[in-house]
Amino acid sequence: MLDTIQKYLKGLPKTGLQPEFNVYRGQSDSNWELRSSATRCLLDTQFDANLLPIDLISYHRDILIKARMEGFGIEQGRNLSDIQLLAELQHFGASTGLLDFSWNPLIAMWFASFDDSKHGKLFSINTNNPGYVYRLSEDEANQDISNIFSQQTTTRPSISFWEPTLRSEAKNRMLVQSSVFVIGPPKFTKNDDIVSEITIEQEDKEKLRRELDFININEKSLYKDIFGFAQTQGTVSKFTEHSIKFDHSDDSKFRQGIIYYQQCDFHSAVSIFDSLIESDSNKPDYYLYNGFANLYLEYYIQAFQNFDKYLSFKEQNQFLGYHGRSVANFYLGDLEEAIRNCDRAIEIKPNS
Repeated sequence: MLDTIQKYLKGLPKTGLQPEFNVYRGQSDSNWELRSSATRCLLDTQFDANLLPIDLISYHRDILIKARMEGFGIEQGRNLSDIQLLAELQHFGASTGLLDFSWNPLIAMWFASFDDSKHGKLFSINTNNPGYVYRLSEDEANQDISNIFSQQTTTRPSISFWEPTLRSEAKNRMLVQSSVFVIGPPKFTKNDDIVSEITIEQEDKEKLRRELDFININEKSLYKDIFGFAQTQGTVSKFTEHSIKFDHSDDSKFRQGIIYYQQCDFHSAVSIFDSLIESDSNKPDYYLYNGFANLYLEYYIQAFQNFDKYLSFKEQNQFLGYHGRSVANFYLGDLEEAIRNCDRAIEIKPNS
């Protein structure tokens, strides 16, 4: 019954002498490199391909200052260290220099099993390799983030890992996902003694998801917090998997916008969708994705305008348009209009 899982368990990379110390990461597109979302963001937005430690330090200082100004640096009466706060932000969608790995290879397989049109990839790093991989102690994890990232390229090996303490808002998700965070170079190089990888074949992905669901590894079980529950019940999960059909196979810029959207980098996504709309105002999907990306950024007027335009294309999925517009109405304080849009959505999908 679990043949597909067994197939990939047998093929798991056995890095190092003690594979029980391996940590795993699944990525749904085999073409994606192993690098953090912050690294990807910085490399994609600068002309120079060389990423210096000071670039990462400045990037994270800016995020941390903003987060602490909003009061997110204190939880249950205690101050979060820089890396603890980054771990929280990472789990809730922010781009950081931390890479999510798991001690459980099945969880990594689940993350690699999406997007049936592409091969996925499963990465493995052996943490019991003192010359190449460094474990951050609790005292070191309490240091300023500048010390953590600067020592990464000076006094320590280029790959470090840290297991989060389990007292935060994200603790339930970290527990069930067996989370461990890896800090590494801008781009990891394949080295079978340290970093290995196997391909998850696209034709196996659906079967793999079904088998993992049978043993209760699924979206519902892995996102055990209120934010994750909202994600699994909400717009992003349902409309991206089941409802939206688009034909932009040759539009690499649109695909890049979708990737940013799926990575929760909504600022970059909006920038791309805005430019696409400017160059071609007759593609309804541009407005739909732009609307939902603007919702997540809390740009409710822009979101409303995008959904309104999307609905003007009568042949499109009207449910998604009315649903998105009702959310924008709600946050703009126009509750009567929100109700009217909800009513229209319910007419189309009575069981929603």
